Amino acid sequence: MRHTINDCENNEYTQRNFSLFDFIDKNGEIQPAYNLTRNGFMLLVMSLTGKAALRKLRLSICRLLTGWLNNFIKCKTAK
Repeated sequence: MRHTINDCENNEYTQRNFSLFDFIDKNGEIQPAYNLTRNGFMLLVMSLTGKAALRKLRLSICRLLTGWLNNFIKCKTAK
């Protein structure tokens, strides 16, 4: 997981999708863990297939979000 986080070039995206927290395990010891968003989970899964797949996923997410944003703006300005 740390490799995936380190491979992300956008620090804001990383903070939003991979939040580090501590939890107490069954032995009473504090352990690090990550709270993942859906996008963070997908990024982690795609990173297991290599950096090329990770770049492709990031581009796909950006295109999808850009499309949604453009449609939202068109709807708001059409009224």
